[in-house]
Amino acid sequence: MGDFNAKIGAGRTSNYVGQWGLGERNERGDMLENFAEINRMVLLNTQFQLHPRHLYTWKSPKDKPGKIVRNQIDYIMINQRYRNSCTYVKAYPGADIRSDHNPILGEFKLRLKRIKRKREQTWDMRKLKDPIIKKKVGESLNQRIKIKPHLEVEKEMKLLQETVIEIKKEHLARDTRKKKSWMTDEILALMDKRRQNKAIRDEYQRIHKEIRRKIRTAKDEEKKEKCQEIEELQRMHDDFNVHRKVKEVAGLVKKGTGGKLTDRDGRIIINLEEKKAEWKEYIETLFHDTRPEEPLELSDGSGPTILADEVRAAIKQLKQGKAAGPDQILSEFFKLFDDISIKWITQIFNRIYDTGKLPKDWLKSEFITLPKKPCAKQCKDYRTISLMSHLLKLFLKIIHNQP
Repeated sequence: MGDFNAKIGAGRTSNYVGQWGLGERNERGDMLENFAEINRMVLLNTQFQLHPRHLYTWKSPKDKPGKIVRNQIDYIMINQRYRNSCTYVKAYPGADIRSDHNPILGEFKLRLKRIKRKREQTWDMRKLKDPIIKKKVGESLNQRIKIKPHLEVEKEMKLLQETVIEIKKEHLARDTRKKKSWMTDEILALMDKRRQNKAIRDEYQRIHKEIRRKIRTAKDEEKKEKCQEIEELQRMHDDFNVHRKVKEVAGLVKKGTGGKLTDRDGRIIINLEEKKAEWKEYIETLFHDTRPEEPLELSDGSGPTILADEVRAAIKQLKQGKAAGPDQILSEFFKLFDDISIKWITQIFNRIYDTGKLPKDWLKSEFITLPKKPCAKQCKDYRTISLMSHLLKLFLKIIHNQP
């Protein structure tokens, strides 16, 4: 936008110049059109049919009532891609702006593209409560696990991770049709059948009543399952998860809302990399240890061999329904191991225990943030929770249980 001292003139000469210009073209007008064509820009002043008094932008000192000398030499140019965003552009003669040029005003209506964030795929672990699916998942998992004594531990862990992901895709993918947690395949099939019999009133009413009866039964079954989960948590004296489940059943769980993150100076951080840097600095400061390092007393490195029975006992102690760590392997899959798979994981743990080399995923953890108060803005207003590998949890539980 500016004073180009170029007269484009009336008439369309290209896709970048409209047909409603003013006056006759001069040499600088040709130069301006070439510039617009090279840079794929549209001269908006020439795109709208208006009265000449809303087209001219400069009045010559020689302008008289009998001899009008008024030219269009100021323009607003915009990238051709955004041409449709402009609804009108016109000059305003007589504006008190202490200039011999008339101001040009334009109205734009931006159409911002809504970018959908790519959601991480989630899995329906509640399907494992179905005995048939649980049996299929267990058989598929144990068939794919093979003992390879000469394979590196890191590669073994990678193969297990890939196997679990494949099984999740095959058996535990979420059904997008099931908007309600109590929805079953039987109810969905009846709904399809009801839709097909819409023209037959009696049959439609019969299926409709059956659907309502099935829905009531499904809701009651879901409530019964949740109550059994609460009773099991009470038996284990897990008060935290008891209260969480009670709130879930009562519908008191609020959906998390992503707040704005600000730095120490109160400046809002928008860039993702800047957010990561802010969190990194905060966590490093939070966990910084100023205590002097104490010398470690190293033993000869020998220790009791991990037994398969110890692995079985530790697996039984693992809690279910916990968020996965970086490797995305959940404890629910360990509980499906047969004797051969138990033997395989026992050998892996013994090799790790003897060599002292931990898999890379065991050395990483993911932090998730939970706001301590409404409208949390700074890092200190959040509580951080670390998610670690469930395999590491199992390994540590075995070591801890040893005499």
